[in-house]
Amino acid sequence: MSDFRDPIIAPGSLNPSLRFRVPTENGVRSGRSWAIASASGGAGRSTLAAMLGARLVHSGFTTCLVDADWTSPMMASMVGLPAGSTSSIWGADEPLEVERSPAHQDLSLVVGASPSTSSPSTLQCSQLHERLAALPHKQVVLDLPAGCHDAALDLWLGSDFPLLVAVHERLPLEA
Repeated sequence: MSDFRDPIIAPGSLNPSLRFRVPTENGVRSGRSWAIASASGGAGRSTLAAMLGARLVHSGFTTCLVDADWTSPMMASMVGLPAGSTSSIWGADEPLEVERSPAHQDLSLVVGASPSTSSPSTLQCSQLHERLAALPHKQVVLDLPAGCHDAALDLWLGSDFPLLVAVHERLPLEA
């Protein structure tokens, strides 16, 4: 049975002194990274990531959205930037291209690479985590692809706040 009696994130509040402390083996650290995943497409991951990024900015944090959805990157269009990137976020030797959103000076985006059918490797995921840790932003929000990819699971579990978007299946509800 869970000890949680209240929501971890209270509605309308993102007070860093209360909820951005994540216990670790070495003590307590300040939570910084969010990762949003779902089992199926069309669940609203990108929309949730954009809304969470906007809310974090509204709460006073510099925030970087990371379009880590290698199957259908679309975060750029959601924040008013041109889609597509010439570089890949998965190449360890390439610097991350961080673009400032025209919507707000404290909201940035690491534009995802062109759609790919192959998943990044575990090594590429750990290298991406290291590169994201070097970003100067107070908060980092990752938009992951749909489905159960090992790479997406690595990125999701490596974040301070892994969020899973669950959607009711229509077929059983309609039956």
